[in-house]
Amino acid sequence: MIRLCIVLLLTIHIYPKMPGQKEEQNSRCTPASFIGWYRVKQSDRSDLWGLQMFSIKKSPGEQEDALILSGFSNQGVSVEATVCHCKLKIVRQDRKVISYGGGGSMDREVGVQAKGKLKGDVLKINYTLFFPETGESLEGSVVAQKVPDE
Repeated sequence: MIRLCIVLLLTIHIYPKMPGQKEEQNSRCTPASFIGWYRVKQSDRSDLWGLQMFSIKKSPGEQEDALILSGFSNQGVSVEATVCHCKLKIVRQDRKVISYGGGGSMDREVGVQAKGKLKGDVLKINYTLFFPETGESLEGSVVAQKVPDE
């Protein structure tokens, strides 16, 4: 019985993970991992994303996990996000945007909230856009690949 216990303890110590179990990437992701340009590869809303690119940069504040996404969807929106390990979170933010075919004035409001996950150089984002003037909302997802630095 004692031998069995020793063998079990050694097995757990030598093999802390079960065979086939995915290695968690959380320990390898930092806010800097997100920074760069992304090209949209797939979206369930091509009218909002098309072949668009967007950027992620460090927020100018002192918060280490704060980033800014510029060009979020076709709405011309820049939003603040926070990251924890490989996960990105955008709490609802309402922004003034220029209306489609508008005369350059920011007379329309769009709300954005989202969650995403970075895996390697691919970022998947599930989002909701809110249109306060009509009371409508739109849910979708986008997959974007980080563009290599030149």
